[in-house]
Parts: sequence; C-alpha cells; structure tokens
Amino acid sequence: MAKYPFSREARDFVEEHFDLGIAELTEPEHLEAVERGFQRVHQSITHKEVLFEAQNMIHYDVEVVSFPIAVMLVALINDDLLRNMFATAEAKRCAQLMAQNGKEVLDVARELDLSFRTATEAGAEGLLAIRLADYLSCSPHRWGESWRLVSRTLNKGEVYVTDHELARIIEERIKKAVLDRTRANVEGVRLPPSITKKRDELVDVWKEYKAKIQPEARLDQRDMPPCMTRLVQRMTEGENLSHVERRTAVSYLSTIGKTEEEIMSLLRYSPDFDERVARYQLEHLMGVRGRGKKYLPPSCAKMRTYGLCFPDKWCRGIRHPLRYRRAS
Repeated sequence: MAKYPFSREARDFVEEHFDLGIAELTEPEHLEAVERGFQRVHQSITHKEVLFEAQNMIHYDVEVVSFPIAVMLVALINDDLLRNMFATAEAKRCAQLMAQNGKEVLDVARELDLSFRTATEAGAEGLLAIRLADYLSCSPHRWGESWRLVSRTLNKGEVYVTDHELARIIEERIKKAVLDRTRANVEGVRLPPSITKKRDELVDVWKEYKAKIQPEARLDQRDMPPCMTRLVQRMTEGENLSHVERRTAVSYLSTIGKTEEEIMSLLRYSPDFDERVARYQLEHLMGVRGRGKKYLPPSCAKMRTYGLCFPDKWCRGIRHPLRYRRAS
C-alpha cells in the first residue's frame, strides 16, 4: 500500500482506519502525513520524481494517507502542467519500485484491471498476452515503431508483450489513474489555515518554476500545420510526449528556423525534462553534433502511420508538413 497508494487496497485501508475530512488534517496525528503530501508535490516539481526511501515503508500509514493529500494539493492549484508533472513523477516512482521486485509487476497490472495472461502458444513462449483494448488504451503506437500493431503479433484479440513492455504499459496506466484523481472538482472547498499555508507554499514554488520555463518568444503558429500545432500545444501543457512525437516537433521547429534556445524553452515544459539530455538530443537533431546531419520532420504519410495527422482543409494535396500554407 505504501508503494502503490493508488490501489484499491490502499483506499480501503484509509477508509477503514481513518475518519478523514479536510478539517481532521489539522489534528496532530495527521501533521506528518500532510507534510509528506506537501513533499510529494514539491519533489515532483524540483526533482521530477517522488523520492521513496526505507523510512517510507516503516511509516507506511503516513505514506498511504499522504497520497490523497498530495492529490488534493495538486487539484487545488489547478494547473494542467503541474498535474502532468505530478502524475509522471508518481508513475516513475512506481516503475522504479516494480523494477526492484519483478513479482509486483503482475500484481499492479491486476490492480489496474489490465487483462493479461502468460502466453502458451507456440512461438510466444516467455511472453505475456494482453488484451488489445488494454494495449491500445495507453497509445503505445506513439512510443516508437516497435509498438505499432503492424510490428506486433495479434492473436484472437490479444497482443504479445515482454515483462519489460508490460511494465511500461503499467507505468502509463498509473499516470492516467493519478491524472484522473487530480482533476477532482475542489472549487469552493473551505481549507483550514494550515492547509492553505501548504498550498500557498507550493503555489510559490510552482510560480518560480514556471517563470524559468516560459518560452523565450511566442511561436507564430499561423502557418504551422495542425499536426505540429497540436504537438506544440501538448508540449506547453506539460504532456509527456513520446520520443517519436518529441523528435517530430523538434525537427520541424528546427527546420522552419527556430533557434536552439527557443526549442529548449519548449522542451522545458516536459514533466521529465533533463537539461543535459534534452540539449544533447536537440543538438543531434539540428546537426550540431554527430555527423552534422540535420533531421527533417516526417512526411504526411509517416505522420499518418504514427497517428499524428490531424488535417484541415489546407492540408489537401500536400505530402509534407513543410509544404503547408494557410490561405491569407
């Protein structure tokens, strides 16, 4: 429950052992859980992950109760970028814990209602068979060529995956589950002063962080095709784009003349942003590193295979996003 506080077991534990309302959070026995809830959100902003140590297992009751408190604090701040960062950080923490104990992967998958089984068919030994609907629900086709259905064996409504791939699907499902909970309507909720203080402290931290990642210049999107406009918008909303999506957006922006710093300012919105890694990858795509090859964005046909094509009337007759021109 301490490891995976989004679980039904954890929710049942809180309901059974704690008579918790917002007013009760000010009582002395809950102050440690409130502080840990604050810490979870703070770490998701400053570290891009929620740190989990041995003491969190020892004080498991604090850890379990702190999760809904953290969710409440994120919902109170009501910023989609923060929601994405928090959900990504929590999912990353769970993924790291599952990697330490492979047996827990299957338990968490069942907890999230993912339908799967050990494959017994010839040629699929050592693999897991997951229901097609569950496979598609996490949009794994956007994670790269190997995730596309044409690259997979589909058998009677099931897709074969490895243990590692199932863990990646689970991580995405956890993120969605956490995101859904942070979208709870908390408008009009009356907060005691101590909780208001914690929220306001996080608001200050969040404002400081956002001030650092504001784009250096607003992108003129009038002549950008809808596929690229959509990617840029998702970036600025803090959505964690797949490698394929990020590479597509970066190569397009670079080709139309955006500077390295302009593109970096957009990449900083990513919930798992790492300055060193992002700059290295950007310079590689721009031809600054490596063999000096500058990468072009994919063709329209390729964008369709990625599921990233959202055409409008000005897309008719063009074969590449760089050929897009909106009528003046």
